[in-house]
Amino acid sequence: MTNTNRFPLTQAQQRIWYTELLYPNTSVSLLLATTKMKGKINMDAFKRSIHMLIRDNDSFRTRITAENGIPQQYVVPFEETEIQCLDISDFESPAQLEEWLEQFRQTPMELFDSPLYQFVFINIDENEYWFTMKVHHIISDGISMGIFVEKITENYLSLLKGEEPQPTELYSYIDYIETEQSYEQSERYQKDRAYWLDKFSYLPEITGLKAYNPLTLSTEAKRAEFTVDTVLYNDLKVFCKENNIGLFSFFMALMYIYIHKVTNQQDIVIGASYANRTTKKEKNTMGMFVSTVAARENVDPELGLLGFIQRVSKEQISMLRHQRYPYNQLIQDLRALHHSTDLQRLFGISMEYRQLDREDMGGVEIQTDYNFNGEEVNDMLLRIVELLDEHRLVFNVDYRTHLFEETEIAGLIQHLLTIAKYMIYTPHQKISDLSLISEEEKHTILTLFNDTAAEY
Repeated sequence: MTNTNRFPLTQAQQRIWYTELLYPNTSVSLLLATTKMKGKINMDAFKRSIHMLIRDNDSFRTRITAENGIPQQYVVPFEETEIQCLDISDFESPAQLEEWLEQFRQTPMELFDSPLYQFVFINIDENEYWFTMKVHHIISDGISMGIFVEKITENYLSLLKGEEPQPTELYSYIDYIETEQSYEQSERYQKDRAYWLDKFSYLPEITGLKAYNPLTLSTEAKRAEFTVDTVLYNDLKVFCKENNIGLFSFFMALMYIYIHKVTNQQDIVIGASYANRTTKKEKNTMGMFVSTVAARENVDPELGLLGFIQRVSKEQISMLRHQRYPYNQLIQDLRALHHSTDLQRLFGISMEYRQLDREDMGGVEIQTDYNFNGEEVNDMLLRIVELLDEHRLVFNVDYRTHLFEETEIAGLIQHLLTIAKYMIYTPHQKISDLSLISEEEKHTILTLFNDTAAEY
């Protein structure tokens, strides 16, 4: 391998690299997904469709190396490798299978000079297969995982028809490296930098629900999952449509209000993940693109709920225009600007929004579930998942177990739902008038109080 076929990491990849340095030998940087397929599967055709995609795409053939402590990447030629296959009969019970899957998902991957993905087929019965993927975040993101499944499906359907699939029309991630280098020399880069330096011309308090040094605690985490009531979900969709507000903006506003109510802070920063794919070419490229944005907002308690949501929505649009400026570079800029060498982060709570849908693969129903890796680098991550085909809205809260108890997270979810109802049903109410205690809780408290008073 010569220097001519080595490439620098992109800013998004460098962010994952730094995470690996801070939290080595963990599963914190692993992306996990299971595609469940129901129907008759031609396994040979499905395996071949996977190999063809890897052959035609350089992202999954990328390897990471380091020279004098500086990370680099290179692409290896395609070699067909056997995909591990398991059968449900290999396990004594479904519970044992789940234990095996959990261990597989949470086992760290070798980062240097090794394949950065692992695939496993599991035969559940003659009409159901699971395809489990473990991919390192340094070569992929959530959108890339979706593209991967989509392109495999296209290849598979062509093979079933007896047709030879055309080479997959995906662009090279290496091209994006060159695009990013051009961006860093551009006027656009300077404008984006000026925007964020102005946004953080003075430093806020680190937004978190608890004070601690994030580098001193384990990243071990749990996931709490909650499905929003169907009526509330429908009313939320109507509210957002009538007021021209995106679902993610609604929940960002919701989290700002919650943090304000719990901490009494007004100057609040939340981490927001954006696709960072601004061109058609980038939207069809597999690789790591996701940008992390330090979304800063001032919560004015005298503002009405709808007015605040609209302000957050407007600010989201502004931040999207400047999302390309790398968060890790912003941290370095702010350390120099504010003479704060110990500045590590700008937020402790982060949020994501994702839409999922079932697909059909030649009469085979497929659904991809994104699995939890058992680790979290932030205090907590709130992921809003909209299951379009099931018409469901799900909260996934990944939280560090050294910071939060299960009961605290359960209470947080209920408080978020309470605030969401205020936002939808009494949108002109002032933030200062909101109570985290729901009407049901008030009734329970009053009942208990009256019962206690009667006994006394």
